[in-house]
Amino acid sequence: MIPVALKPEPAEFRTKVAKKGAAWLSKSQPAPPVKSSFWKNREYWQGEGLDLLADAYEDVCAYSARYIDPTTGARTVDHALPKSLYPYEAYSWSNLRLACLTMNRRKDNHEDVIDPCTLDRGIFTLNFITFEISIRGDCPVPLVAKANATMKRLQLNDGKMCRARANDYRDYTRDQLQVKSPFVYHCAMEQGLL
Repeated sequence: MIPVALKPEPAEFRTKVAKKGAAWLSKSQPAPPVKSSFWKNREYWQGEGLDLLADAYEDVCAYSARYIDPTTGARTVDHALPKSLYPYEAYSWSNLRLACLTMNRRKDNHEDVIDPCTLDRGIFTLNFITFEISIRGDCPVPLVAKANATMKRLQLNDGKMCRARANDYRDYTRDQLQVKSPFVYHCAMEQGLL
């Protein structure tokens, strides 16, 4: 996981997603219910909203920091602040994160995952032998518990994730690595391996 700069809201997002969502939510006064069925057919962040998000973030998952192939990957929209708990943020560009389906399912509506858009640089590092992520020794103490919770919740060190990072490192040239797996590239550069 690496810091993700929040991209500017595309002009089309307001008309294609935010206004539709706000209009629909305004009919749900005093407050919308938190059941998932509440959102059915009102996921305005899907479709064109997802395409705008994918374009803005160049098809890179905010949580795994890996490229999501638009044809074979499963691009999804994650709500940094879960829509079930913060329904009025559901259609806010600043609350949406591009996520691969695996990471989105693992995060679900939990709030113990560090938001990549608020992540400080240098919290996580990568072991280039095991391809496991760990917390850097100089990580500020107040962030250690949240970083551990993030790694656990997202299962960042499961076999599938470690194999994917190892394959990224082995299979790509330096330029391709930077595009396909920014986290692996960042750590390899930091450790003088490229």
